Amino acid sequence: MYVTTKRAQSPAARITTAWTVNDVLRAHPATVAVLNAFRVDACCGGTASLTEAALHAHVDPETLVAALESILDATDAAPRAGDSSARRREGVA
Repeated sequence: MYVTTKRAQSPAARITTAWTVNDVLRAHPATVAVLNAFRVDACCGGTASLTEAALHAHVDPETLVAALESILDATDAAPRAGDSSARRREGVA
């Protein structure tokens, strides 16, 4: 049974198993690839918590959260176009 939540998650907050699939996708759209890789239903199952969705997909919930966090860490580490700090690190003014 899926439980609907009405809270919005802050993009700055760390993802937990209590977040719903929809919370994750709203805050971090790039995570759709991870959800798809784990065969988590991001459509009809969007109101499920990550715990519920992971168990339904036969995945350990903490493993799913770690994978979601890792893509966020990789995204945060990547320089963005026009990022002056990235250009300075590369020796471009």
